[in-house]
Amino acid sequence: MTARPTPIYNSESKNEHYLDYFHGRLLISPGGKWIADTGWVWAPLGVVRTWSLSDWLLNPWESENGPSIRHLWQTIDWDGPVCWTGPHTLAVWGQMDADLLKEEDWGEEGVEPAVVLFDMTQPGYRRVLPAIPSLNCKPVEDGAFPYPQADMAICGDRLFLWGKGVPLQVWRLSSGVREYVDTERLPLVYHQEAGIFIELKPDSRCKALSYE
Repeated sequence: MTARPTPIYNSESKNEHYLDYFHGRLLISPGGKWIADTGWVWAPLGVVRTWSLSDWLLNPWESENGPSIRHLWQTIDWDGPVCWTGPHTLAVWGQMDADLLKEEDWGEEGVEPAVVLFDMTQPGYRRVLPAIPSLNCKPVEDGAFPYPQADMAICGDRLFLWGKGVPLQVWRLSSGVREYVDTERLPLVYHQEAGIFIELKPDSRCKALSYE
């Protein structure tokens, strides 16, 4: 890690590197060119950002306000499911807050839950997968902070989506078509290297699942 001073908030002379932004999970793209951040801003709202990993090695402030920073999508929930689907493409599962924009300013994704694919080499987005289920953010224990209980994974041309209260879905990235929905099996996690889902049964046994 590169050492750097921590910027401190000062209402009279604001540090150029001080941001009202809180970092979340960091995910490196295949090949290591880009890094994605599932952070948030008050109130809170999710803000998915990406930047160049090689530029970050040269500029310790690249993650804050460097030239390669991109603010991809502002969603209702923060730290939601994101997944690199290729060396330059990031999939983000979320929902825009309808109260933040006028209807004429809505994008193709609208204000319904969607998965949006962003290409790091191009402005805007590459594709929108519509009719996606809402994220379940209700915590298991009362008093706990709400968080999205869902995930995504990639296997070749297939994008998998699943979560608490969300049946496993399989989408084709090349066509943007949903090819399968499984309402019987409820996976907990996906093992990327083995290509299998792990399902936790009520009796605490684990079951391995695969999709062909």
